[in-house]
Amino acid sequence: MINFFEFKDDLKKGIFKRLNKIYPDKHPTDWAWITYALSQDGRENNPLFKLAFNDLEKWANSTDAGNQERHLAPLSIYVYLAGNKNKHKEVVKKAISILDEALQKDITKFSPLNDPEQVFCASLITNQFSDKNISDIKRIITNMLEGRLLRIVLYAASN
Repeated sequence: MINFFEFKDDLKKGIFKRLNKIYPDKHPTDWAWITYALSQDGRENNPLFKLAFNDLEKWANSTDAGNQERHLAPLSIYVYLAGNKNKHKEVVKKAISILDEALQKDITKFSPLNDPEQVFCASLITNQFSDKNISDIKRIITNMLEGRLLRIVLYAASN
């Protein structure tokens, strides 16, 4: 039988180890997911979350953030976790810019819209997107619901 308290502790230890091995500017998507995972224990009185979030925030507001299409996911997670809309307007603009650019192009193997992780993270902040972007994303998701189980689950969760 699985002891879920031990399992949760083991997960936290694994997250903490990974947090100490990576840097947000080198691996922003991994950093954003770790920050998201740490938020699950609450955002108040959670020093590990605050530490990770502050570093994610520094990266999201840097000039390097948003320079690559694959930054859609970490920027979206940051916006989702930040909550305060006035505080992250520039970061929202970066995420929307990446999304708009991706929607203008064909969806190739390397498109962020062909990556269910990117699309799922972007779906966390659809309240920031235009109605047209939302309908375009839904259309893309409907067409992408095939392949490995993880891919199907992430796209379905994005819808």
